[in-house]
Amino acid sequence: MAVKVVTADDLRADFLAVGEDAVLELRSDAAIWIALTRRIGREVLKLHLLAERMLDAQTMLRWGVADAIIPSGTSEEEWLAQFMAGRDEEALAAAAMLIRRRGGDPLERSEFARLFAAGVPQPHLRNFLTRAKR
Repeated sequence: MAVKVVTADDLRADFLAVGEDAVLELRSDAAIWIALTRRIGREVLKLHLLAERMLDAQTMLRWGVADAIIPSGTSEEEWLAQFMAGRDEEALAAAAMLIRRRGGDPLERSEFARLFAAGVPQPHLRNFLTRAKR
């Protein structure tokens, strides 16, 4: 499998799963930095100062740039099918809409990702959506 370079378009996604071999090149491309700012907020300043010029998948996950890593040898479709199994599509769509409407707040994004990474999101998501609607 070839190394996938993460783009500004990828960074604009509500949820970003990257392959183990994915990289993000931190160059002077304004679109990359704008998308990163939307994704991780003020942490982008630390990233700019402290990070190497190229981030691997684990580093992207650690900084909050990526929400999940797709293991090598697993197709994106297979991983997504496993990830979505048992998750309510309507709840996913509602949570994504709330996050977009509020401007993609990094805390909301990270909470959303944490709930779904836990694998049992329905009761927690209900609480999250209730709080987000206030």
